[in-house]
Amino acid sequence: MLRIELSSLRGFRELYEKIPNPKPEFEDIWRMAGGNPDMLSKLYQANWSVEDVVSKLIEDKEITPSFIEMWRKHLETAVEDPDTLWSTDTPEELIRELTARNSSYTICIGGGWSAESMNHRREGFRDWYW
Repeated sequence: MLRIELSSLRGFRELYEKIPNPKPEFEDIWRMAGGNPDMLSKLYQANWSVEDVVSKLIEDKEITPSFIEMWRKHLETAVEDPDTLWSTDTPEELIRELTARNSSYTICIGGGWSAESMNHRREGFRDWYW
C-alpha cells in the first residue's frame, strides 16, 4: 500500500497524479486548492470549476452579502494573505463568525485552519487541518 502524507507538497502531488487527465497543471491546482486535499477533491468533482466550488462554499458557510459587506476589508486582505487572520488587528467578532461557519468545513482562501486552531490563533498555534 502506498503511504501518502497529505500535509506535504509531495503527498498532494501524489494525489494529483492519481486524478485522470485532462486536468489543469499541478502548480495551478496547488494554488487553487491551497494545498488542501479536500479542496482538490472538490475541484475535481466540479470539473475544475473554481466558480462552482466557491459558490458551494458560500452557500454551505452561509456567507451572505451583509457578512461580506461588514468584513470586506479583512476578507480581501485574508484572500491575499491568510496569515493576516492571525494578526491581533483582526477583530474577535470576525474570528467568532468564521469559527462558527467553519464548524464542519475548512476555510480555504489560499490556506486554511481548523475551528480549533482559529480559536487558539492569538496564542500562535498553527494546527493546520490538512
